[in-house]
Amino acid sequence: DRQVVALRRESGDRAALANALLDLANNLFYQGRYGEARALVDEALANHAPVGEADPLDLADTFVTLGELRRIRGEYADAEASFQKALQHASRAAEPDELLRAKILNLLGALAQDQGDYFAAESRFVESLRLRERSPQSGLRDLATARLNLGSLYRLQGDYPRAEAHYRRAVAEAERGFGARHSELVWFYDQLAQLYEDRGLHAQAQPVYEKALALSLRSQPANPALVARGRHQLAHLLVELGSLRQAEGLYRLALASREETFGGEHPEVAVTLTGLADCLLRDRPPAAAAARGALDRALAIFARTPAYPEVEAEALALRARLQRRSDRAAAVEDLARSLDLVEALRPRLSGGEASRIHFLGRFLDEYELMIQWQIEDRRLDRAVEYAERSHARALVDRLLGARVDLRRHVPRERRRALERREVAAKQRLAEVQRAILLRESDLGAAPARRQGLDALYRQLAEADGDLVQVEEDILGASSLWREVAGRSPASLETIQQRLAPPDGALLLYEIGDQRSHLFVLPRAPAAAAVFGLEIDPAAAAALGVAPGALGREEVRSILFGGEGRPAGIVSLLRTRPEGDGAAAADLPVRLHALWRTLVPGAAWEAVRRQQEVVVVPGGLHALPFEALVVAGPKPGAPPSYWLDGGGPLLRYASSATALERMAAALADPFDQGGSTILSVSDPLFPRSADRLRGRRSLPAFGPLSRLPGSGEETRALREIFGPEERGGEVVALQRERATELAVRRAVPGKRYIHIGTHGMVDERRNALFASLLLTPPQSPRSGSDDDGFLQLFELYALEVDADLVVLSACSTHVGPHLEGEGAFALSRAFSVAGARRVVASLWPVEDRATAALMRSFFSQIGAAESAGRRPHYAAYLAQAKRLLRADPESSNPYFWAPFVLHGNG
Repeated sequence: DRQVVALRRESGDRAALANALLDLANNLFYQGRYGEARALVDEALANHAPVGEADPLDLADTFVTLGELRRIRGEYADAEASFQKALQHASRAAEPDELLRAKILNLLGALAQDQGDYFAAESRFVESLRLRERSPQSGLRDLATARLNLGSLYRLQGDYPRAEAHYRRAVAEAERGFGARHSELVWFYDQLAQLYEDRGLHAQAQPVYEKALALSLRSQPANPALVARGRHQLAHLLVELGSLRQAEGLYRLALASREETFGGEHPEVAVTLTGLADCLLRDRPPAAAAARGALDRALAIFARTPAYPEVEAEALALRARLQRRSDRAAAVEDLARSLDLVEALRPRLSGGEASRIHFLGRFLDEYELMIQWQIEDRRLDRAVEYAERSHARALVDRLLGARVDLRRHVPRERRRALERREVAAKQRLAEVQRAILLRESDLGAAPARRQGLDALYRQLAEADGDLVQVEEDILGASSLWREVAGRSPASLETIQQRLAPPDGALLLYEIGDQRSHLFVLPRAPAAAAVFGLEIDPAAAAALGVAPGALGREEVRSILFGGEGRPAGIVSLLRTRPEGDGAAAADLPVRLHALWRTLVPGAAWEAVRRQQEVVVVPGGLHALPFEALVVAGPKPGAPPSYWLDGGGPLLRYASSATALERMAAALADPFDQGGSTILSVSDPLFPRSADRLRGRRSLPAFGPLSRLPGSGEETRALREIFGPEERGGEVVALQRERATELAVRRAVPGKRYIHIGTHGMVDERRNALFASLLLTPPQSPRSGSDDDGFLQLFELYALEVDADLVVLSACSTHVGPHLEGEGAFALSRAFSVAGARRVVASLWPVEDRATAALMRSFFSQIGAAESAGRRPHYAAYLAQAKRLLRADPESSNPYFWAPFVLHGNG
């Protein structure tokens, strides 16, 4: 290349010289000699002919290289301008070069990803891959690079299945396209190892990191940027494995190399400084002074660049922990800045709700630390604020997004294209779900009948991914999304003045990794209080855990059990009482120990005086507090549950902020006059499912038997609300009339909605699999949305303006659980769709007992309306439960405890 440049200088052909200089610059670029390469690119630009005369593709190539150099140097605004110029010049070519356009889009995507704009990055990466797949000139290297970048984007957002699918194809194509020993493979191995590390598969990650580092060291000449990256990544893993001395050595080598390659003020240098500081702080004793110096320097660099905001958040949190003892105010300020960065990044993630929840989950320790610090500093208002900022954010986003038209500002043609994709994705998802249910219901005992089921679940994951993708594309194209997702949480003042019941309190649980708290927030002007949650020795013995602070792992063990541990309390509550054995017989003792732990003595003195409380349960979402035993069980005497009058009335909310959004979104319909009611019950199921009567062939869902008790509930509603003198109207959809299409049409305008059917929920799989099962059409049409499955994403879109929705079905308040968010349940969807409150179940319910409970509950509502009183739903549900509790055949909590009231009072 140098010889060619020399010859071109002698020839006087400036255009040819420009191209030769660019070739040499690219050669130096791939060796990591960026300063030399930049000088050559500048000279190439000076030798190009004027824009109107120069070859547009030559100019585009030059600006691509200039943009890459600027990006690597951290000059992001200038890099963006260079890439945009490259696109402009490429578009002027007589014959468009789609591979060049794909390359530029890939680089623009990397630029956006570095700055935390994942929506923009994804759209550019996806388009780049599409162009490369379409181009006949595209080779394996091109495809591998595009897939690698998409995989990296999904990994960063916690979407590991999609990331792994892209990574594996990328690695296979790269090995064939580059050859087994090419230095470019370092990037591919590095990313695959990071995926393993993020998933906690350290034993799989380490050999891949070592392979990448060895390959970068063997390449001739070695690219110092690649070598530095390999050392940095391996050091990060070794820190997690506890090999701190080896990790520190690798970090220092990586730091020196990056400083020499990029200069001392580059964001890559700041990333390595942050990793080094983390390593130093984990040592015994920690090298605090050296760590502080590394963090101060890293944060000074981050302050001058928009790059790697998530690493800047980590650096701020590290420095906050380090200086808490020496400068409390500065520590709180750093941690606040860290969490503000997290909040700003969250709406920019493009991987769907799960990705945003996963991203927030990476910083839950920091939220918990801030809550603890604010409690120590007696700033209860700030502690509550940060507790709310870490709770149910995805649900709050849904609630806010449902009240505005996020698609309004999307250009019309773009919106139409996205909506066509959305319809196709929903149809495919519905078809796969139906195929899975029918195959599950027809499996019988023969293992061979399971053939194809795994393939259907893979198709379900793909269909789910398609729907998530199009929904995220809609959000990314909407100018309103980031404004909606960035709203402030409910304040302590708002909670005490508007959200706590008039004669009650809001109980906010913050379940942390190492310690947990209960905030008791009564109606103003009463004072708020906070209590640490401890497991005393007696409670620990009953609950099968160690005494001390209650943490997340203890909660999981107590509620759900685990390997080598007793069955969990929730697991026992969900089990029918017949033949339940010694473990269930001991359940009241354990429920009493749990009550003492969750509502310590001083807190109980404040709580028991209230008439009603709203519980924000955090990690306790699966527990019905009504079933807690509030007086020590005595031999031969029945237990005294919270329900029995030992505590105030109960209702629940995912967060105070979600409760506020639900209250603000809907006017109180009490004064509208009359009650228009929809009752859906006793649907007819497919013939294959009918054969399940009396069998347990659906491990995830239970048998799909008919529900005659739900028909009794409809008859009760007609008796209670139907007479003309009441001015009410009951729209009953039963048996063959209980179709999905009929329900959709009947929902709008109803004050009360009652649905008695099977709730299809699988806590192990994706939330979108949840649905309410209705009567399918006799001749279902392919692609029809009237297929008998009212699915979660369809429930979100219903036009609900109901005062009350009652889901008289199994497990309608249960679903996949994500930390900090709660359960993705069917009840959640009705709240998003517009219900002020929802009654739903925490486990499979018994048909006869449920019918009795619903008749009592609605009878009390009807009596209140007849007398012109505003219904008190929490009181009526509690009284209906007590009637079941009083019946010896249904006195066990299994029968009366599953239904909970979620939402407004």
